[in-house]
Amino acid sequence: MAGKVVRQSVEIAASTGRTFRALIEPCDLKRWWGATEVVIAPRKEGVWCLGWHAFDEENFYVSVGFIDKVIPGRTLGLKNVWYYRPDLKPLGPLRLVFDLETRGNRTIVTVRESGFGTGRKWNSYYRGVQKGWEEALWNLKRYLELKKK
Repeated sequence: MAGKVVRQSVEIAASTGRTFRALIEPCDLKRWWGATEVVIAPRKEGVWCLGWHAFDEENFYVSVGFIDKVIPGRTLGLKNVWYYRPDLKPLGPLRLVFDLETRGNRTIVTVRESGFGTGRKWNSYYRGVQKGWEEALWNLKRYLELKKK
C-alpha cells in the first residue's frame, strides 16, 4: 500500500469561490461533512480539524492537519494530517489536497490523499478512505447544488 494515493473528483454546479468556502467555513463543513466540531484557521500553517460521529454516538472520529498551501478558489493543501478513532492508534501523517478547477459555470473538485503506510490497519484505512471521499464529495455536491435552489 505504500505509495498509494486516493484520488476522487466530482463536478459541482457552483462557483470555485463558493466551493472553496465550503471547504473552510465551519458552518458549511458541519452541514455537508456532518462534522459536529470544526476548528479552521484558513491560512498557511493554520489548522484544519474536524470531529464527527460515525455509526453511533459512541464512535467519535477526528481528522486534523496543518495547512501548507492556500490559493482561494483553487487549492487547499494539508500536511501532517492525522486520523483518530477510538479503536485504533492514530494514523498518519498523511497529505490531503483539494484542487478546484473552473469548467464553465461549474467546479471540478479533486481530492488527493497520500502517505498511506503498509500493513493490515493501513490497508483497511485506505479502502475506507476511498469510500469515504466518494461519499463526502457526493455530500458536498448535493449540499452546494441544493443550497442554490
